[in-house]
Amino acid sequence: MIPAYIQQIRTQNTDLIHFEVQPSDASYSWKAGQWVDFAVQIGPTLHVAGYSFCSAAGTGRFSLLVRKSKHPVTQWLYTQAKVRDAVFIGPASGPCFYKPEEHQDIVCMAGGIGITPMISMLRTARRLGKKAILYHSIRHQEDILFETEIPSAHRYIGERLPFQQLAERHGPQAHYFFCGPRSFIDDGVIALQQLEYPNIHFERWW
Repeated sequence: MIPAYIQQIRTQNTDLIHFEVQPSDASYSWKAGQWVDFAVQIGPTLHVAGYSFCSAAGTGRFSLLVRKSKHPVTQWLYTQAKVRDAVFIGPASGPCFYKPEEHQDIVCMAGGIGITPMISMLRTARRLGKKAILYHSIRHQEDILFETEIPSAHRYIGERLPFQQLAERHGPQAHYFFCGPRSFIDDGVIALQQLEYPNIHFERWW
């Protein structure tokens, strides 16, 4: 792990906080859809949590959107973190990421906070002029995220995404990315497997 420094803290809502982080190594890099092991020293113990990058694929400074939880690292971020605080980060990780040279059209299907790696993919695709679309399932109206940045996103409030219907709309050549609760991913993957669609990408977190 290498040192990194919190550059900005912004409250998104009562359950979400946005952080800007500057790695000590300016060449630090990540791909869209990956995550980072984020560690803080709390008393004698180094605690580690994994968070998805929200920034487009790149190097140097990156952004995270963290949902409130009881995890020690998240609790520290919510109650103690300050601008210029030092933390530690591992290398960008995760096999499920957007490859612009291979994935011509991407369909991002997110459940809840699973939107975070999808935002990284959408930002990367937009920067490269590639096609990308987002479908986001949320529990409540107040859970809508990135509404101004992505007004074209399709949001399903209080209901599960109609996976098969959406997949049939985009066809078998598109690349489908899933992120969210385990049951959300399982239902989506099974729906597309039943259609015999080949390009299904996911990584289970919880």
